[in-house]
Amino acid sequence: MRIMFVITELTPAGAEKIVSTLAAFWQGKGEKCLVLSLMPPPEKGFTSVVEKLEKSGVEILFLYGKSSLKSFLPLIFKIRKAIKNFGPDVIHAHLIHPSLLCRFGCLFNSIPLVNTVHIAEKRKGKKYFFLMDLLTSFRCDIYTAVSEAAARFQEKMCHFPKGRILVLPNGSDAVHPAAASLLEEKKKEWELTDCDFVAGAAGRLDYQKGYDLFLASIPFIAEKLPQNKKCGFLFMGEGPYGTLLREKAEELNKQYKNIHIVFPGFLENASSFLPLLDLFLMPSRYEGYGLALAEAFSLGIPALSSRVDSLPEVCGYFPGHFLYCDPENTEETAEKFLQALSLEKFQGKIICSHEEMCLEYMKLYKKLLENGD
Repeated sequence: MRIMFVITELTPAGAEKIVSTLAAFWQGKGEKCLVLSLMPPPEKGFTSVVEKLEKSGVEILFLYGKSSLKSFLPLIFKIRKAIKNFGPDVIHAHLIHPSLLCRFGCLFNSIPLVNTVHIAEKRKGKKYFFLMDLLTSFRCDIYTAVSEAAARFQEKMCHFPKGRILVLPNGSDAVHPAAASLLEEKKKEWELTDCDFVAGAAGRLDYQKGYDLFLASIPFIAEKLPQNKKCGFLFMGEGPYGTLLREKAEELNKQYKNIHIVFPGFLENASSFLPLLDLFLMPSRYEGYGLALAEAFSLGIPALSSRVDSLPEVCGYFPGHFLYCDPENTEETAEKFLQALSLEKFQGKIICSHEEMCLEYMKLYKKLLENGD
């Protein structure tokens, strides 16, 4: 089987990791896979997804497009050319831009098209995407989402009947912790050795993740921490909010001696450093799944999470090992954080493995080819 995966870009993030997992898995099983990225290759230091695909023998094609209406038509023609050259049996597009573009690119052929929603898109100015989704949905053969929340949100926004979108959770394998010596080395490098408790997260530094909201609660946390106790906060990742968050962290570090906040930037295997955390933080404004949260739970790390979209679905697998907070309410978040200090590490588990996810998608591909619909 020849499978074409289409994604906006290949900078390491949740959807990109899922695409690379699917393509690498099936390439390793003897299928022929192509990953088509609308955007140029990622910058140096952010190439782990590309490297994984190349190592697996997966063909990669970059279209050097832009996420704008002006580039929409040129990208459609580029996609049509890629389809003609590769000759896929199935096309699997992830995220809204690739999904819409592939629907236009597949208008005059009978190649089965699978679309996957990875997020409950709540950013302003995106309503026209939902309208386009509705108007072109006839060309999508199977529509999936990575969580119940993402599926039902997309259905509501597009006025689809409930159940139109099939839910297939993201897969996440067991996290391999970094060597004890490396963990200790990083703990010293990040000045966390004198902290009695370390909380943190791994994720893109942007509006969606709500790290700015959590930082706003830290003055309340610092004032109410038990006497002679110090708390460290580790946020691994990079993104458009990086400068703003680091400036705020620097102010807080100067103001309060019983807290220490560090933003070390993007790390190739950020999940391998999760064992440094006593508590995982997920103050997201909106989410499609919460892959980093699932990885933390698989290591038995308790969590403080917002109660938005898919996060209750992930937390629901681990009763007693998490607390909810409202990141918009800084004082409440501080209170919940202090309560979460009593949560202990536990025996973690995987919600859905990579192999299980890959096999479920292959069932869909085969069903489309067998039925011709």
